Amino acid sequence: MAATLDATTALWIDWMRPMVWQTALLFAAAWLLDHLLGPRLWPPLRMTLWTVLLVKLILPPALSSPWGLLSWQEPPAAGVFQQSKGGEAARVLPPSGVHSAVAAAWARSEPSTRRSSAWPQSIGRLLFCAWGLGALLVAALRLRAWRAMRRLCGGGGMDAAPEAVMREARRAALRIGLGKLPRIVLNDRIRSPLVTGLMRPCIVIPRHWTQGDSSSLRMALLHEMAHVRRKDLWLRGAAAVVATVYWFHPAVYVILRRLEALSEICCDGTVVRAAPQEADRYRQTLLLAARDLLERSSAPPSWLHAGWQGRSALLLQRLRGLERLPKASFQVQRLVAVLLALVMLLTVVPMGASLDSVGTQAATAPVPEEAPPGPRPTDSESADEQAFQVLRRAARGERQGCLRLRWAAQSLIAAQEGHSIPLEP
Repeated sequence: MAATLDATTALWIDWMRPMVWQTALLFAAAWLLDHLLGPRLWPPLRMTLWTVLLVKLILPPALSSPWGLLSWQEPPAAGVFQQSKGGEAARVLPPSGVHSAVAAAWARSEPSTRRSSAWPQSIGRLLFCAWGLGALLVAALRLRAWRAMRRLCGGGGMDAAPEAVMREARRAALRIGLGKLPRIVLNDRIRSPLVTGLMRPCIVIPRHWTQGDSSSLRMALLHEMAHVRRKDLWLRGAAAVVATVYWFHPAVYVILRRLEALSEICCDGTVVRAAPQEADRYRQTLLLAARDLLERSSAPPSWLHAGWQGRSALLLQRLRGLERLPKASFQVQRLVAVLLALVMLLTVVPMGASLDSVGTQAATAPVPEEAPPGPRPTDSESADEQAFQVLRRAARGERQGCLRLRWAAQSLIAAQEGHSIPLEP
């Protein structure tokens, strides 16, 4: 049991330690770009910026790319090289993430000792247990909020929408381009419209919104159906899961707030594009919704739903966003957002150490003397040893070339699996 706990703690530390500083660095860059260039950037681009940052929290921190802008700043990976107790020689170990056959063959060729963890066992166990208890507490609170949401939308005072509301809903779905009409109900316990549900979306409309001007109801339906079409609830659900895992990281909560605000702003733009002749009426409806902020609202947490009302500061941001809508078409904005996401995923998100950086770091350590030559090996043993020599020289910092490194890795894998060894390029 203790060995399992120590192994799990080591894996947790190896994941969290680089992830914390990598996320903090990317968060600082995203925050500066969003605040300095926010008014000049299209809302879909800002949404992409923060969404990629959320994706970073899901991907492994050791992920590397030959086009990574910051991969050279990664500290030496644990176990890349270590010095013997006397300080005379260093044992070069296989880089993390290589094929298991290569790691096993390298371990047979180079004797190595286990590198002691930089964290004492007692402190590592304490941190891991504190994180686990915190994650369980946050998950319990989110489950409690989810159950409250179910009671709010499924309890008393819930009625099916009348035919007049359904007619408006069908027109709104046609304008937005939503193929399947979501369920629409009326509720007496909420103050503003909202949509909830991942698999079966349900739009909940306050009963008093159906008793006044039908244009306000139409604008609210357009907005909530834009959330359904954009799959915003899926994004917020994924963000809530990430926030449960990284509950200790302050940047995660800022990411959640920015994604919430930008999803509302993007939906506003979608509504105005779908009904450009009613843009002024849409602004007036937002102002009318701001009046409900002065009254007590029983709305659940925003990660459970996509609501019309939102916070007061968010309403101000949405009103300002409607004053400076981008002139570019939606297709152009989406294309640029996809290109930005691809560039960030290839250059900014991979912050792990590349093979060249590992070799440069390993070159600073002393290299053990080569064993004297023994009897002449067979052809397969000669190819195996040549592959080891290529990897050793790469670890010392000598440039070998991509083709030779690939051949060395393929040769060791083929030797481990009993296949024929490819010819050296």
